[in-house]
Amino acid sequence: MRKRVWPWMLAFGIALHGSIAVLHGLVSFSLIMIGALILYLRPVNRPFHIGMYVRRFVMTLRSHLVGRGREPTSDFGGERVFWGGSNEP
Repeated sequence: MRKRVWPWMLAFGIALHGSIAVLHGLVSFSLIMIGALILYLRPVNRPFHIGMYVRRFVMTLRSHLVGRGREPTSDFGGERVFWGGSNEP
């Protein structure tokens, strides 16, 4: 396998195992497999800054929600409020 496709394989593998965690509930399996993918497909001499990616994802999600007039809230005084602002899912 060529090294130039490794970042794409890593992204696909993380997405695949993340979906396994969500759909099947196998969180421990998914975390172990994602860790193995990172160890196998990331160069050893290149640092992996996960915080930067998480911050970028949160900021993108927040900008999309606020841009549509929705506030990312989940709880007001014990009453569940969903993303759209209504009390029904």
